[in-house]
Amino acid sequence: MTESNTPGANPRRDRLRRLAGLARWVGRMVVRSAIHLGLVNGFVRVIDVLDERAAQRLQGTLGRRRWLVSWQRDANGRWRARLSGPELIHTIERTGGTRWRAIRRSVGALDRLPTLRARIGRKPRRVAGGNAGNDPA
Repeated sequence: MTESNTPGANPRRDRLRRLAGLARWVGRMVVRSAIHLGLVNGFVRVIDVLDERAAQRLQGTLGRRRWLVSWQRDANGRWRARLSGPELIHTIERTGGTRWRAIRRSVGALDRLPTLRARIGRKPRRVAGGNAGNDPA
């Protein structure tokens, strides 16, 4: 049997749709009220403090491994994390929406460095039939 999407064909589905519509309306009202009362700014501040604490914990963990981590906010609002250490010639720099995410991205780039170095050090692969007659067989 096929179910029809016409109103009244399935009373349970109609009730669920009305309930979902009511939930969307209540959600919009809550967000509007929070913005009007200034609660959003407070929420953003709390999230920012939690992000800073998480970044500082990560900085301490990496510091025990002799890695130096710093971060700053870019003009576009994203966070830029810099990671350097005794084995690195250059500083690894990554951006993220939060301090913690930017640091995690730079650590991820550090984890991928040996693979990248191995790829750079390899000789180029020969493609079958790619010598175009320049190489004697």
